[in-house]
Amino acid sequence: MIYQIPVNNSVTKGFESTALKDVRLVAFKSLKEIQKNTRLAFKVVVYTYKSTHEANNTFQVLRTSLPSQSDLLFSKDWNLVVIKDNYLYKLNGGCLYSQQAWNELKTMFLKNALALKTNTGITNSFEIPCGGL
Repeated sequence: MIYQIPVNNSVTKGFESTALKDVRLVAFKSLKEIQKNTRLAFKVVVYTYKSTHEANNTFQVLRTSLPSQSDLLFSKDWNLVVIKDNYLYKLNGGCLYSQQAWNELKTMFLKNALALKTNTGITNSFEIPCGGL
């Protein structure tokens, strides 16, 4: 499901800027239950800024506020934030994912959705593990 989120929504906490133009949330849920009433799911939130400069400013503020603000800005789920051009992408997966499954999801996201070869050595991203920092 794809949702357009109001810019002043709680999903934008920490990502706010006067240059934030648009926020889209795409939610995915597995068809198959891993146990009764439990399905794997993940979300991608796309924050669109007026310029690459503004996206970079917000990204740097988020990165430098870690770990002191991580609990306020991010859930205790797996989180990956990537900047590309004037977009910030936040991949969020529940703690039902193992470290290996999260790494596979993350790699598929970076490769297929963002056309990046790998997340190894990328300086334009940061990650928050399951359980928080």
